[in-house]
Amino acid sequence: MKISEVKSLPRLSDLDDSNLVVFYNKSDGVYLTADIAKKEPGLAKYLENFFKKITKRQEKQDKQDKQGDGKNNSLGIHDFFYVGSSGDSYQGLLAGYKKEIDNLDVLRLGAKIAKRMLKQDLTKSHIILPVGELGNKSEHFFEGLGLASYHFSHYYSDKNRAPKLKEIVLVSKGGASSAEMPMKRVLVDSVNIARDCGNIAGNDFTPSHFKKRCAQLSLAGGLKFSVLDEKDFKKLGMGCFQAVAKGSAEPAFLNIMEYKPTKFKETLLLVGKGLTFDTGGYSLKPAGSMEEMKFDMCGGATVVGVMNLIATLKPKVRVVAMVATAENMISDKAYKPGDIFTAYNKKTIEVINTDAEGRLVLADSLAYGVDKYKPTAIIDLATLTGACVVALGKGHTGLFSNSKKLTKLVQVAAKEVGEHVWPLPIDDAFQEEIKSDYADLKNVGSRWGGASTAAKFLENFVDKTPWVHLDIAGTAWDSKNVDFYPSKGATGVGVRLLCQMLKDWQW
Repeated sequence: MKISEVKSLPRLSDLDDSNLVVFYNKSDGVYLTADIAKKEPGLAKYLENFFKKITKRQEKQDKQDKQGDGKNNSLGIHDFFYVGSSGDSYQGLLAGYKKEIDNLDVLRLGAKIAKRMLKQDLTKSHIILPVGELGNKSEHFFEGLGLASYHFSHYYSDKNRAPKLKEIVLVSKGGASSAEMPMKRVLVDSVNIARDCGNIAGNDFTPSHFKKRCAQLSLAGGLKFSVLDEKDFKKLGMGCFQAVAKGSAEPAFLNIMEYKPTKFKETLLLVGKGLTFDTGGYSLKPAGSMEEMKFDMCGGATVVGVMNLIATLKPKVRVVAMVATAENMISDKAYKPGDIFTAYNKKTIEVINTDAEGRLVLADSLAYGVDKYKPTAIIDLATLTGACVVALGKGHTGLFSNSKKLTKLVQVAAKEVGEHVWPLPIDDAFQEEIKSDYADLKNVGSRWGGASTAAKFLENFVDKTPWVHLDIAGTAWDSKNVDFYPSKGATGVGVRLLCQMLKDWQW
């Protein structure tokens, strides 16, 4: 989607195959710049009358709902159809907004408008941004537009199935640009890169494809790139990662991208689960919705999205990002329930369920990262447990941590960008759940508290390093109740959160 900026709107008669978005609030009415009102007096009168009808209808509804306090400044988004003096007709949206509006409100407004425009049969839209609070926060409006206008249509043979909207033009009296706008452009691109990685079919996005994507991104962003393969897993004693990997004909990799500023005091280790497809192994998943297991790499995709922005963001902290990628398949070489393997940190693990493979891959990745890079803090992201979805639904990411300080950093960043995280427990009772009779640990506990036992399992591999685990099983795809997420497919959850945290980094 192309989003550009201009200072003035051409005559409506020159707007070919385009719609118009105009804003209003209850106290000021409809906003049109003086030059537009002069060029199109009929439009100005039409919209003012439309606004009055909307206001009356809302006031009537308020009284029926016993909410008639007259303070409702956000009156929704309405379609309009205007016929000009020349006989030309134009469709558009009249969008209400609060006069006092914060950054997230602006972002959500932009997202709602983008989703409405995608449903219209037009290729272009002109949006007239008001002066004042909304116009001054144009970079957040742009972010909402960019996030919500994403649509994955890579495999459509009939291109008419895809939304026709190709360009959005922001019209602002003083120009919509701000110092933050270039950063927002890269941020939106980074989220959409993560979404693309998740949405591509598993046969077209294998661990080898994932490795190539990490290498290309590292080269483009000036990052140091290295990779461990299955020979390295064996040599280094990464028995858990090797066990999961050996069931597939596709090779597995631990991709490592490193950003290192000239001066730094701390190192942040990011680890993303990148299972490009998960059958469940011999603990086979049910057939219903197994096709969604191409999304089991969304934690790794988030890490890729974050590292795409790193060169632009230039945080003050060293960032080491690991994408642990493999397939969990069934074959004569696949691991089995009852098998016992030794992790990188020498802990032994009994496999109870081969569908709990993500924690095995992460166990070796985390332990290796701690030993190799001596991080100040660790954040891992994984579509780890269905139990987390049962507990929190599709709108909240589960947060587990051994550090109040790191938890606070994540929570503050999450609130700033409008991504919901919810803390869940990992006290010592959950360690009892994963004790094995035959090894140090087993990879699943009882059916109760599954998200917490999975997180507690991972804690065994971070030593005493401050650590946050984000279980994105509910928020990584098909999260329909968030305005700036697509209603279908990968959401790119976590990219904006982690980028905000890195931008504000203060340990």
